[in-house]
Amino acid sequence: LIPSSKFQVLRVNGCRWFNDSSISALSNSKLPYLHTLEIAYCANVSVLGLDMLVDLCPVLSRLDVHGCDRLDDAA
Repeated sequence: LIPSSKFQVLRVNGCRWFNDSSISALSNSKLPYLHTLEIAYCANVSVLGLDMLVDLCPVLSRLDVHGCDRLDDAA
């Protein structure tokens, strides 16, 4: 990704390679306009990754995490 990305929607549903490290790498490019993130069935995303997203995406209003096995009800 390029710095100061203007992405508004990112869909990586079912990507087995998208994980907490991927989210951490995204933090190098703040995503101030991202309002929709779909990571359904990305089995390697944990609560730690979701915590990073809170800081990374200030206007995030839609987050699809169904099927993310490493998340529990606390997420």
